[in-house]
Amino acid sequence: MNLDDMAYFALIAKAQGISKAASRYKLSKSLLSRRLKHLEQQLGVTLVERNVRQFHLTEVGEKLAKQCLQLLEQADIAEKLVSSYLNEPQGRLHIIAPMAFIEQILSPLLAGFLQHYPLINVELQALSQHQTMKSIDCDLYLSLYTTLPDTPLYAKAITSLHDVLVCSPSFAQQHHVDCAEDLIQLPLLSRLGSGTSTTWQLKHKSGTTHQIEFVPRMTSNSLSSLLESAVQSCGIALLPTLYCVEKLKQRTLVQINSDYTSPSRTLYGFYKIPLERNRLVALFLNYLQTRLPE
Repeated sequence: MNLDDMAYFALIAKAQGISKAASRYKLSKSLLSRRLKHLEQQLGVTLVERNVRQFHLTEVGEKLAKQCLQLLEQADIAEKLVSSYLNEPQGRLHIIAPMAFIEQILSPLLAGFLQHYPLINVELQALSQHQTMKSIDCDLYLSLYTTLPDTPLYAKAITSLHDVLVCSPSFAQQHHVDCAEDLIQLPLLSRLGSGTSTTWQLKHKSGTTHQIEFVPRMTSNSLSSLLESAVQSCGIALLPTLYCVEKLKQRTLVQINSDYTSPSRTLYGFYKIPLERNRLVALFLNYLQTRLPE
């Protein structure tokens, strides 16, 4: 049995006549008549009554038409499936970012991106200490800057981020921070610096900036260690909002003075090819923008 003949018969049955099918589907009447006759000859049955004015299928014609229409529907579904596969984003996306940034922001978000785009393979690489922006070779470089650096790469601002002063609720009850200078008298937990002392630059909600220099109670290049130490009432940490948002919701951490934050830094994405010709990078940047706070 010829599948094309079955498809043409389904169109005839669906349109309720050869003339109507020819008009609706932009086919010639002679083609449809010839295909119908060929199908009847192959099967050895009559599918359409010829001696009535109105279009009418025979009993076997009605049963076959139902099966042929289902066949057309399945073929349409199969075609859409293949088309969807071909149009679905796929390929390799190489991203480089500082290790702290990967730990703070990318890691919690990456699983959702991979689930949403199953045909995209992501290579996420931590920035080497010896790499500079000029020497980076990847599809997308992500980093935080207070001002946009001078670079030949294309750049897109994704969102603005800042750090907040956090500690445990019990620590906050025992200690009060009315101004930035009060912090110096308290145990502070800081990211690892280059010397024995550390400097925090803080911005008050009024717009004034404060710079405090201190000897930290603890330093670490692991945000997880600083976060846990703050939860355990070891002191006050200055941590990215995104990194401690869950602890703040659970009230295992609180902001000891919400009037002070670090100066705002902008998250930028840098890339070599314009976004209109850079589909995977454009998708990833859009994904970040929809899931990071403004």
